[in-house]
Order: sequence, then structure tokens, then C-alpha cells
Amino acid sequence: MKKKNWLFIDLDGTLADDIDGLKELFFQIGGASGLTLNEDDFGNCNGLSIPEISKYLHKKGANESAISIEKLYHLKLREFYNLRVNIFPDAKEELTSL
Repeated sequence: MKKKNWLFIDLDGTLADDIDGLKELFFQIGGASGLTLNEDDFGNCNGLSIPEISKYLHKKGANESAISIEKLYHLKLREFYNLRVNIFPDAKEELTSL
């Protein structure tokens, strides 16, 4: 079977089910930065890039710089995807066939 060269960009619900975990991670990062966040904060940041979220948290009064928050976010996000994200069965089959 011929392999294809494709690029997949995962949007929540496309290849993996991860929105609840990402919300939990958002609140965890906020707490680690000295913030008490709410659902509105998550709504404001849902869909933003990590640098944009980090700047938002810093402007909200985090006790860390935006760069430090961004580094922490990348570290925690990597752990999160390695340990907790559930890939949809059909998506895994499709990706394996490429």
C-alpha cells in the first residue's frame, strides 16, 4: 500500500476527545500561577494559542511571566497528551494506514 504525505491538524473532537482535560489543565496552570480562574476565563481562552493564553493569564495577574507560563503550559500539555488523551478508534485506524 502506498503511503501518503499528509498533515493533520487536530481540532478537539476531530481525532481525539480532550476538551475536558484541556479545561482541567487550564485551571491547573492558572492555579500554579497564583490565579483563581472561572468558566468565563476558560471561554475567553478556548481556541487561543498557548502564547495567547499565557499572555491572557499574565495580564489577569499571574505571578509568573507570560514566557514562564508558556513554558509550563508546553510541559504540562506534552504530559497531558502522552498520558490522558483518548484517540477516537477510527482516527487511530486512519492514521495508522497512512
